[in-house]
Amino acid sequence: MPGDVASETIVIERIAPGGDGVGRCANGERVFVADTAPGDHVELGVLEYRKGVARSRAKRLVLAGPHRITPKCPIVERCGGCDFMHLSPEGQRLAKVGILGDALRRVGNLRFDIERIAYVCAGDGFAYRSRVRLHVNKDGKVGFVSSRSTQVVAVETCAIAE
Repeated sequence: MPGDVASETIVIERIAPGGDGVGRCANGERVFVADTAPGDHVELGVLEYRKGVARSRAKRLVLAGPHRITPKCPIVERCGGCDFMHLSPEGQRLAKVGILGDALRRVGNLRFDIERIAYVCAGDGFAYRSRVRLHVNKDGKVGFVSSRSTQVVAVETCAIAE
């Protein structure tokens, strides 16, 4: 039901494409929770349904998962440009390999052991993005579009851009 308050604590199982964590409610319903990491125990806020998919924001982080870190970027919560910055480099690797493996199984109908996927990440997880999409609002402010909105968040530097 739209606008239901879940007030339930769930465990995030994996990361979906787009960066949302995925967990299950006690009734088995799958819910996508923004800004969460695998292993996080989160108390859910209001459930919203879009196209039959349950989404929520974490009302409270009860217990942090093993790969959750504090992002180094001061505007990460506003800018909407980094889906994985709250994950350690190893957590990012596992999330990306998991997303690729899931896509290959679901879309490509390929069955294999996910550990056979090799993923190489150079560096420390910063300054790797060679392309960004900047926006300009009607007041001339240049930046990224905030997550799930149309608001432009001004940026002077970006930790993941070259």
